[in-house]
Amino acid sequence: MKKRSTFGGSLLALLLLTSISGDHGVPQALGRYYDCDNPFEPPPDPDELVWLPHRTFCVGDQEMDSNPSFWLIDDYPQEDLADCPERGTARKLQETSGGCWWEVASPIDAEINYQETFTCNGNIYPSYYIRGHIEQYNQEFFLICPGYPTQTHYLNIAAKFYVQEPVGPHEIIPEKNLGEPRCGISAGNPVNIATGNKFHRASDATFPGGREITRFYNSADVSAGAFGAGWRSRYSRKIAYTASMTPREASISLIRDDGSVNYWRVRDAEVVAPPDARGRLEIAREGGAIAGFRYHERGRTETYGADGRLLLLERSSGERLAFDYDGPRLLAVTDASGRALQFEHDEDGRITQIGSEDGSFWNYLYDAVGNLASVQGPNGEIRSYHYEDVVHPHALTGVTDESGKRIRSWAYDAAGRAVLSVFGATDSEVERYAITYQEDGSATTVGPTQQPVNHSFEISHGVARFGTVSDVCIACDRDVAAITYDQHGNPDIVTDHRGNASDYDYSPDNLLLNLTHAIGAGESYSIQNEWD
Repeated sequence: MKKRSTFGGSLLALLLLTSISGDHGVPQALGRYYDCDNPFEPPPDPDELVWLPHRTFCVGDQEMDSNPSFWLIDDYPQEDLADCPERGTARKLQETSGGCWWEVASPIDAEINYQETFTCNGNIYPSYYIRGHIEQYNQEFFLICPGYPTQTHYLNIAAKFYVQEPVGPHEIIPEKNLGEPRCGISAGNPVNIATGNKFHRASDATFPGGREITRFYNSADVSAGAFGAGWRSRYSRKIAYTASMTPREASISLIRDDGSVNYWRVRDAEVVAPPDARGRLEIAREGGAIAGFRYHERGRTETYGADGRLLLLERSSGERLAFDYDGPRLLAVTDASGRALQFEHDEDGRITQIGSEDGSFWNYLYDAVGNLASVQGPNGEIRSYHYEDVVHPHALTGVTDESGKRIRSWAYDAAGRAVLSVFGATDSEVERYAITYQEDGSATTVGPTQQPVNHSFEISHGVARFGTVSDVCIACDRDVAAITYDQHGNPDIVTDHRGNASDYDYSPDNLLLNLTHAIGAGESYSIQNEWD
């Protein structure tokens, strides 16, 4: 059956706040102003407070007060923002998670937009963009940010909040774009030219039974990982469950080993997959309480405990890995034959040594600011990592191999986006790629041919994808000039520079069913897939 794709859907719900019209028709914003160490004193009028019990995390995964306060900012029209009305100090909060809801006294049937950006006397106030959605529960009306984990990002002194509500394709969600960049948005070794994230994969060893020592780095994610700032382990997968105030709503963050995240909803105890889901997520319950989670994707089943830690990884090939912990720290990964990798950690929770059953060891050393500085293999060989950007101290700028030769270099702009990837030292001309980020969200790359190439992107469910390119896409396996996407974020129509179009059709589970390739005027062929 032939399908026709559309770009339908409402805008991505942004921000952990809401907006509705007050008595005078002026938008009111529900703001959050607090930090980890010293929550801002709320307004004196208790009628302005809305108490929202939910779990909130700060840098370092330290849990905050479970009852932060939210309150209304009354009747501040846009033209008065420059007057800097006294509202106290809005302190920087690097990372939070949780949900919000607000009961409305009278029926409202609308979607609301509100935008506000300002700073006062050095105090930082959020830049809001909201698109809210009204739902009716038992004749009561709620404007809901349905429990999706939230992050706070700073650009100069303006803050931007958003909630990862995967209902529209128009805004980038940074953490959904971590990991290896997709075809057409990658340059050099590799840099995501839509977001500026430098991704790096390093394999230290592989073992029988499906075990491996593999590390993943993202420059756009400098949180403390298993191998230091920005570095994660192959076994860093986890699940974060966030309950909202209303028992009907919750969310699940599916966090992958490469740093990427996808968000699932829980509604009336049923798991609701996001439109771009590639697998199936289940909640295991005992006596009504959550006992754990299972995630299934293409022949692989991952079992997680109630606390979200990965416990078991099974593949249809028969491979089976079991995971043992001491609190949050991974102690061992054991295969189906009982062979185990053993892990040791420092006081900050970083992996310092991994040992295998044959007596081999890999040692990991860190610098003063928590970066992975070097890896020493079983034979004493050392690979070193460099972080030479003084503005961005966790940005990976180079790799020196076991022979002492610098084999990779990267550079970053003031916003922390990678702008250079080169083989060798920074002044090398080998595999040299320079990247310029344009104000309209596009990017220009200059590679070994010295010819500028312009790239535009499509944003689908928070993920930046290949849009158009002014030259042949060298990162793709064939000539691609433009790609459009269906409502689930799958490639729909792929067009080459000769105007030939290929049509992709997918199942409800986002599995490719049919591909029709155009190979010339009036000629095409089709490939059909069947999935178990």
